[in-house]
Amino acid sequence: MPEAYRFLFNWDKAWRYRVCPGGRGRGASWNYIRALLAIAYNPVKLWHGQSKVIILCCREVQRSIKQSTWRLLKDQIERLEFTPYFDITDTSIICKHNRSEFAFEGLLRNTNRIKSWEGADICDVEEAEAVSEQSWVDLIPTIRKEYRNVPKINGEYPHAEIWVRYNPKYVDDATQQRFVVNTPPNCLLKKLTWRDNPEFPDVLKQEMKQDYAYRPATARNIWEGECLAAGRRVWSEFNENVHVRSIPMEEVKKHGCCYMAMDPAQHYYPACIWVAIMPKQGQKGFYRYIYNEWPKRETLGEDFHTARTSVLYTGSVLELAQNFYNCDGTAQYGIKIKDRFIDTRFAKGTGSGSYFSNSTEGIVGEFAKRENGGIQFNCPAPALITAQRGKIIQDLQVNTLMPIGPMNEPGLVVAPWCTNTIISLKNHRLLEGSEEEDPKYKDFSDTLKIIYAGMDGAKWDDPEPPQEHTAPAYPEFAVAGMGGRNGWMS
Repeated sequence: MPEAYRFLFNWDKAWRYRVCPGGRGRGASWNYIRALLAIAYNPVKLWHGQSKVIILCCREVQRSIKQSTWRLLKDQIERLEFTPYFDITDTSIICKHNRSEFAFEGLLRNTNRIKSWEGADICDVEEAEAVSEQSWVDLIPTIRKEYRNVPKINGEYPHAEIWVRYNPKYVDDATQQRFVVNTPPNCLLKKLTWRDNPEFPDVLKQEMKQDYAYRPATARNIWEGECLAAGRRVWSEFNENVHVRSIPMEEVKKHGCCYMAMDPAQHYYPACIWVAIMPKQGQKGFYRYIYNEWPKRETLGEDFHTARTSVLYTGSVLELAQNFYNCDGTAQYGIKIKDRFIDTRFAKGTGSGSYFSNSTEGIVGEFAKRENGGIQFNCPAPALITAQRGKIIQDLQVNTLMPIGPMNEPGLVVAPWCTNTIISLKNHRLLEGSEEEDPKYKDFSDTLKIIYAGMDGAKWDDPEPPQEHTAPAYPEFAVAGMGGRNGWMS
């Protein structure tokens, strides 16, 4: 084992975490696995005198055992010629002579199974840059075993540990914040790079040379483990104190012209929002109010941007349509949806096996079938969708030298229960040194552009005389949740 990885056997104190952020090619995967195999084979000598250990191997998303650390363990066992000492099954890896065991779990939306692993001695978390804050909240209290049958280390009994390895991406990622930005006192943190790997291959040296020549910012992230510098915000004018407010749904019903938009995602949940065009108070013109979204945080068990490429949508077109109807406010409040829009550019082959088409027109046609809900979608021109960023930025602007009030209102506001939309508006950024948008928080931003494109040129048509219209008081906006069920916050 290279000298850089000796920290995995450091017993100076009763460590809670052994964390290794860094660049690619540093050998973390191999050396972490080899250390774990050594502990499993001889825990009496290497792990606080225990006769056997349970090692739980985790990652945020695990669609199958063979997509987990299982494959890496199997390869290393064979490479080190340890095959006679381990039983490798389709669900676990067990040391033959002492019954030490490797088990494998995904963290995402798996709270109940994770909580059953309180007997684990080590929890090894790979690719931890993708682990969400909610997953850490579920996992960390579970790994709590304590060894009171051995001498204390610096006045503390040794206990189960969490081993973490990852390639950092953004400084605001949950793992980076938890272990590097705010390092806990009992965390053994060791940042390593390719320089710490004596077996760093020549083929990667050539790749690194090319990256530094043509993509220096990306190269520093890939090979040095530096966080990507977040580019400037797409929606820099967005301010929660100004743009987040609760408007009574009776007002939306009375005076709103309501629209819905959907941004498909192949096999995964689409991002959907509902917008009401509302008359401004005390002046001419109107503003746009994002009054609902789907899926919500409680639907996915976490923020949409975290689950956007990992949680499959397995329902039918009809079930998806029912979710849309539930979120419209048609049943609860009698709202009428004037039009619905869909992004045609990425809709091909969207959804699960029961929600599939070979063309954009086919997807729109599937929704239009009576047995699938009879939802009619219109398709704004792609060029028109792209052009909406400037209009949205303009609608977010207010006079910062004046108090927010009837004569200084933004043209776009969002309900406080639309948390995924708020997260997107707060965090969506351009790539460093580029006008290209980072995909991380992009989906609900894209949906907003789609609905703006669909509403382009739409005029406000007040269902009733506007003199009874009352907007939320300034500067304190109501933040109460919405009543009812089926897609609404309580």
